[in-house]
Amino acid sequence: KLAFGSVDVDGAAGEKNLGYFQRLTATIVDNLEIKLTNLHFRYEDDQLIPDVCFGVGVTLDSFEVKSTDQSWNQAFLPRSSSQGTLAMGVYKLATLENLGIYWNTNSCNLSTLCRDEWRARMREMIYKEGDAPSDFEYVLATPNSLTVKLIHTDTATSTVPRIDVIVENTTLLMNIDRVQFLQLMATTERLLELQRLIKLFALRPMRPPLGDPRAWWRYASKLVLRSETLADD
Repeated sequence: KLAFGSVDVDGAAGEKNLGYFQRLTATIVDNLEIKLTNLHFRYEDDQLIPDVCFGVGVTLDSFEVKSTDQSWNQAFLPRSSSQGTLAMGVYKLATLENLGIYWNTNSCNLSTLCRDEWRARMREMIYKEGDAPSDFEYVLATPNSLTVKLIHTDTATSTVPRIDVIVENTTLLMNIDRVQFLQLMATTERLLELQRLIKLFALRPMRPPLGDPRAWWRYASKLVLRSETLADD
């Protein structure tokens, strides 16, 4: 359970002066809800390791944030007056179901599929209750769940924090084996190398060598100096 906040002596007085549009905006913000389902982000590489294609991805069955009453039942929070909702605070309930992180050390290459087949395969790889992928190597295993309760008040006191966060019903298990770790290190090194190349490419002159030879000589000297610096690091 986490709680943090600060005492706001003038908060109540300021709240009394809220106009209609300010209360309307506050009501909209208080009742914002978020719902995400069937998310899948994937990265695959068949170039880093010869004759091996590995796939890394994040899948999510559902994620939802909703407004509730003090009993954590979904409800609408009105601000019909300057002190209505604020007296008890704004209650938000966030639930996460079946978040999976996988690292398949020997995976099929989905980039060769047509768009419809690719979309169908990506959807099949999202964990659902009773429908788990059989050939996945999970880093964050499924099934799992996470519930977060948040209480927000506009005015903090010495006993009531401005934001109170309660985390419960947590079942998140993580594991990584040796092959996954080695591939992770190799991928990280490659991405860092690409980042260095991007920085060097940014110094590349816009005109061709015959059009601006002096700029290309400067570019070559910068490459040498940068390479020496990187080597020393």
